[in-house]
Order: sequence, then C-alpha cells, then structure tokens
Amino acid sequence: MRVKLAFARFFQDHDFLIMPISPTPALTHAECDQSHREALLALPPPSASLAGLPALTVPIALPS
Repeated sequence: MRVKLAFARFFQDHDFLIMPISPTPALTHAECDQSHREALLALPPPSASLAGLPALTVPIALPS
C-alpha cells in the first residue's frame, strides 16, 4: 500500500518515470549459463509493477 501511495504522489507532478531495470549490464551469451538464468528468474519485478502500474522494458545499447 505504501508503494502505491508513493507512486500516486510522484505521478501528481510527473507523467512518466524512467529508471534502470537492472543494476548491472546484461550478460553476454557466452557468460549466460543455467545458474545465471535461474538467478535472473529469481529477481523481483521492477518497482512500478509492485504498485500495480504498467511497466515497459526497452533494450538500449549504450557505448562501452
């Protein structure tokens, strides 16, 4: 409930929120094995989804 209230207050002054979905860059295909896949599936969803709001993930390649 507190998450929903916090987002409701935020969206009184803002139309959208852009934030990273992961704290680290994505793994390369060579680095990704079964243990990494299982760990990724155990991660919590983005915080916007915790508030019952729609969330969109857009992959963006950034220069190294």
